Order: sequence, then structure tokens, then C-alpha cells
Amino acid sequence: MTIRIEGQGKMQRAKKVVIVGSIALLVMVALVIAALLIVLNRPQKSEIITNVDTSAAAIDAVKEASSILPEGFTEITPLPGTYSVGIQLPVKSYSIDVPSEATVLYLANDNAQTINNVALLQDSQDVFTNNGFTPNGSGDTWAQYSNQSVMCRVDIQIEARAAATYSCASTEVINKEYATAEDLLNLQTVLPTAEVSAVHLRIHEIDGVSGALLTAVYAPDGDTPPAGYQLFYGKQNGNSWQYIAGDEIKETEDGKSGSTEALRTQLSDPQWNGVLLDLAGAAV
Repeated sequence: MTIRIEGQGKMQRAKKVVIVGSIALLVMVALVIAALLIVLNRPQKSEIITNVDTSAAAIDAVKEASSILPEGFTEITPLPGTYSVGIQLPVKSYSIDVPSEATVLYLANDNAQTINNVALLQDSQDVFTNNGFTPNGSGDTWAQYSNQSVMCRVDIQIEARAAATYSCASTEVINKEYATAEDLLNLQTVLPTAEVSAVHLRIHEIDGVSGALLTAVYAPDGDTPPAGYQLFYGKQNGNSWQYIAGDEIKETEDGKSGSTEALRTQLSDPQWNGVLLDLAGAAV
């Protein structure tokens, strides 16, 4: 009798151990499941967007980032193609203006509003890098980011009415604009290409006659003030570009910057069908 009772006691104790162990295991499983549910249901950062392969998608990422829009600022979205952005590829010695494919502007509601440019540039970097972009150039009030398809620039204005502008363009458009500018710069002898710091290109065509105006900023060294130059080119019926004339941008009689009369005389050749004069007039 005594032996059987001891055996039953041992069995009961074993059952208790099994039950306690099972309960502990169930509690651990429940905790793991709860932790997974918390992680899965945690709100995702609004900055993270997958497959940012267009300018519009990149700007959408900026708009969805709550850290970008400061209080007291209004969000403005210009129409595509109505805004230009100065982009500089790391391998180039000068920047080039290209039509922005997507832009968002944050403008202060009044002159009392300010921007912490250091903090905003850091927030901007977080947004772009979280979306797969790589930094490729920055300054005190600007920064550039790119991936395989898109290049974007952030510009912050801290004087007068504060503003922050985010603009993007496709690398295909940027490379094409650079290629045309390189071809045109190589045709002229007015400026050393190595001392050009920025260019803006406009092309105009009428009845098979094309004209190009390349406005260049000439900055030879730190001691010489930068100067603007207008370089004009023409081509007919799809032939190769040829350099026509160029000169430093000087102040006209009405106080504006524009083409000199001597330069306009060179551009008035009838073979150019008024295309170059149109470009010169638009540049004033």
C-alpha cells in the first residue's frame, strides 16, 4: 500500500510539472505573437515609398514627409515644365538649368517666418535616403540627391521671405541637356569651357531653321567677378549646329541686361529667319 501511494504521489508531481511547463510555454508563445502583432501593426514612416523611379514619385515622398513642411508655410505645386532647376552632375564642372518635371515649394506665410536650414536639410536627406537616393552634392542652403532614374535638388531661401523648393528631373533629360550644351560650348572660342560655372540653354525653331541661345556664367577665379555671356548658334534643315556670335551681357539703355546692338546686327542675317533675333529678344 505504501509503495503504491508513493508512486501515485510521484505521478501527480510529474503531472504538475508538465502542466506548469505547458502554461509557461503558452505564455511565451502568446508574448511572441503579441510582439509580432505590435511590429506588424506599427505605423510605417510616411517618407518610405518603394520604386521611386519618377520625378513625381520623388516629390510625393517629400509631400508625405510630415517633417518637411514647417508650421507657418504654404505648400505650392507648380505645373510640370513651368519651373526650372539648376542641376550639376558630379562629373561636370558647371551646372545646367533643366525643366523640372515635378516641383513642390514651401513658402513662408509672412516675412517673420524663418527656416532652420541645417535641420531641414537633415530632414530632407533622411527622406531621400530612406527612398533609395544617394547624396551627390550639398552646400549651406542646398543639396542634391539621385538614383538611377531621377535627380532632385533642395534649395532653401533664408533671406527675405523664407522658402524651400524641391525639384526633380529624370537623369535622361539631364544627360541630354548636358550633351547638347557640351556640343555647343565646344563650337565657340569666346569662353574657356573649363571656366564656365553655369549654363542655361534655349532652343527655338521656325520652318526648319533652328536657333540656340546658350547663356553662360563665366567665373575664371575667385578674384574676378562672374560675368554673363550670350552665345548664339544656328542650324538649317537638321544640319549640324554652327556658332554664330556671342558677347558679354551688358546693360542696355533702359537699364536691363541684354544683347548689344552690334550683336543683334550679327543675328539679323536673313538665313536665320528671325529665329536668333527672337531668342535675343526673349533674353532681354
